[in-house]
Amino acid sequence: MRTALLFSLGLCTALSNVVSAEREIHQPLTIRVYDRFGISRGQLDTARSTTREILRKAGLEPTWRTCSSIERSSFDCEETPVQPSELIVRIVATPIVSDSPNGPLGYSQVDTQARMGTLATVFGNRAEILAKAAGIESGSVLGLAIVHELGHLLMGNTLHSGQGPMQREWSLVALNRNLIAEWFFSRLEGEQMRRGLAARLQTAAQMLVTLTHSADTVVDTSK
Repeated sequence: MRTALLFSLGLCTALSNVVSAEREIHQPLTIRVYDRFGISRGQLDTARSTTREILRKAGLEPTWRTCSSIERSSFDCEETPVQPSELIVRIVATPIVSDSPNGPLGYSQVDTQARMGTLATVFGNRAEILAKAAGIESGSVLGLAIVHELGHLLMGNTLHSGQGPMQREWSLVALNRNLIAEWFFSRLEGEQMRRGLAARLQTAAQMLVTLTHSADTVVDTSK
């Protein structure tokens, strides 16, 4: 199922009761980034720092791995299988019919029955248009969009909230204030994300045990 992130010009409601998850131990999470759009290194760094700060407040320790980029010739990851603790974000362009900041900024592929997903897509050109309308850096908007889609992947649902990064619609007023504290996940969302990540690891471990057991019980009938 695809879940889209939309933006509007309407006034935002007051953002209250957003509680950051201050934890001594943060669960490690790796984000594989495939930039097919061509975000500048500076804006990509801004997106990375925005993503890191918000996720750390939710009790996660993100590691950003640039797996492909139009601008860069060397990358932070090899072509290795995606691990259970890794999520994929691809940055692409989408056709634009106007310069309006309204419209989808990205989507994520979520299996709502298994309550997990791995792939998120964010539109780099939509982030630039919205950032220009709000008067802030495009890297900040890109980071917020990435965080939103990662939230869907980790919580394993297509639901939205009335505040913070999981809002269905963001206002230019809220974005223009550019206050990172207004975009922290709630305590409940943070707990759901951490449980979702733990469930991914547990499922992978159970599959490994099953495969190992199956291999040990194979009977050689060639003799």
